[in-house]
Amino acid sequence: MRRARQRGFTLIEVIAAILLLSLAFAALLTTMGNATRLAVNADAHTRAALCAQSAMDSAFVLKPIRAGVTQGHCDKLFHWQLQVRRWQPRNPGRTPVQLDMFRLDLTVSWKQGGHVRRAQFSTLRAQDQGRFVQSGTP
Repeated sequence: MRRARQRGFTLIEVIAAILLLSLAFAALLTTMGNATRLAVNADAHTRAALCAQSAMDSAFVLKPIRAGVTQGHCDKLFHWQLQVRRWQPRNPGRTPVQLDMFRLDLTVSWKQGGHVRRAQFSTLRAQDQGRFVQSGTP
């Protein structure tokens, strides 16, 4: 009588397969961890940009623009600092309308992962020279 040959995997083949699957699983977890970290970072930068937009939009709406530094907070997490200074175009003789020009530099900072993160935003604002002079209020 002949013995029938058994079919199946050897112990070494099973161990190799488990090792291969564990390496693939570890790589997948690393990728997911990096993706999560990037998503949290993108969310923080988006919220910082919204904070900056809010601060820029509400700056000097009811009062004249003045050079100086102001500060504030958004959502208890974000701190912003707005620096305002006069700005002159490179060729002031070609400006047809007399406007006071100001450069607004806004820095939003927050703590994330044990580090202080910063995002910087800049824009120019024009103000009619006679707008606030006559009555002192808009």
